[in-house]
Amino acid sequence: MNELFKNAQQALRDGDRVRARDLMTRLLKETKDNPEYWFWMSAMVDTRKEQVYCLQQALQLDPEHAGARRGLVWLGARSPDDVSPAAPPDVQWQVKVVEEAERERTPFFTARRVLTLGIGGLLVFVLLWWGVFNSGVQQTQTRRAYTIVPWTDTPGPTPSRTPTLRVSLTPTPVTPTPLAMILEATYTPTPLYVNTPHAISEAYAAGLRAFQRGDLPKARGFWQQVVQAAPEAADVWYLIGETYRLEEDYEHALDAYRESIQANPDFAPAYLGEARATRALKPRTDVHEWLQTAVSLDPNLGEAYLELGRYWMENDDTIQAAEALTQALTLMPDSPLPYLYRARLALKNGHPETALAAAREAHQRDLLLLPAYFTLGEVYLQLDDPQRALPLLDTYTRFVEDDPQGWVMLAQALYATNSDADITLQATENALALDDQLVAAYLIQGDIYLQQEMAQQAINA
Repeated sequence: MNELFKNAQQALRDGDRVRARDLMTRLLKETKDNPEYWFWMSAMVDTRKEQVYCLQQALQLDPEHAGARRGLVWLGARSPDDVSPAAPPDVQWQVKVVEEAERERTPFFTARRVLTLGIGGLLVFVLLWWGVFNSGVQQTQTRRAYTIVPWTDTPGPTPSRTPTLRVSLTPTPVTPTPLAMILEATYTPTPLYVNTPHAISEAYAAGLRAFQRGDLPKARGFWQQVVQAAPEAADVWYLIGETYRLEEDYEHALDAYRESIQANPDFAPAYLGEARATRALKPRTDVHEWLQTAVSLDPNLGEAYLELGRYWMENDDTIQAAEALTQALTLMPDSPLPYLYRARLALKNGHPETALAAAREAHQRDLLLLPAYFTLGEVYLQLDDPQRALPLLDTYTRFVEDDPQGWVMLAQALYATNSDADITLQATENALALDDQLVAAYLIQGDIYLQQEMAQQAINA
């Protein structure tokens, strides 16, 4: 068995999902055609969409993979057919700290438990870079009939059609996509920054383990035991705030962050948390003061510099944004996020060639980071390489169905690669259902209708 694979499995057994996912991501960079790797990865990711994606890849590589089929049934992504789901494990709702500790030490570990842990992962997309992935529009969209496998950087055939109407490959919405739709991540922040001893040390440690597994309510329950005994524990109040923020309960998150600041006004992460939760509740709020306070109190808090970089980009100060992202990269050299933000900054500055290297680095560092698919796809469109953009944007829109920019860029890639006209039109319809001001979508529709000699539809488009 591959040593990296064994180490990833062991990390998962130990409850360290962050390390397990990192090891498995590195393994999938080397070998993408092993269904077992994808199956195990489904237990290491945070969201249902990521779990479904991993299980679908496993099933595509091995159509008889019983674990993947059962997992998709449990997740509601596949009809039962002839699959007989295993009985769900008994759930003990009242868990004592000692019992949690004993359960964590139990050596028994099966594929079924792996899948169960995965299904318990965060339903977070606060992120939604895409943070916001929830635009409030509930639209049922017709999915495409073809399947795109995970992207590999290999050139495809040159499109044979020359469009009769020139369509810009750069999205041209009346209102630009909010940066919040691009600069969020599917990561659960690790609480190791505040991994400090506490009076109820077992409850604190059990909370950390639950947090790393993605079981936010259980983590919060353990940490609430700690603050009941030690209300001055600023770091634990902060972690409680993080569990609420990742559940998109921003009001309660703010309450917890403020308790943290009251307990210790010099605790930097609490100001970062307050900035994030405040912006999620009121996107127009100026959060610079909180972010600046965070980095002033702790110059080594890399995530605060990431947020500062995002803040300066949103306010069109690209020089200060670049400085903040450089500092973030110095402090977080192993994270894909500084590279991702750098790619966005390069695109904002009109330098897709520069953005390419950063976007590819972000994508390779985490194959499950959906915003990297979007950004790399956009880069390839701007570089007039729609063949490479197509699979990236297809993957993105399969999991982020409520981003109109994703759909219109997919339509552009489909159009430029001479893809099926009906599929291309459906992509434009999905985009316009979410934002009816997307000029690029109307242009694509008009050109397709003209080629099909449907003059009235072309005029309407």
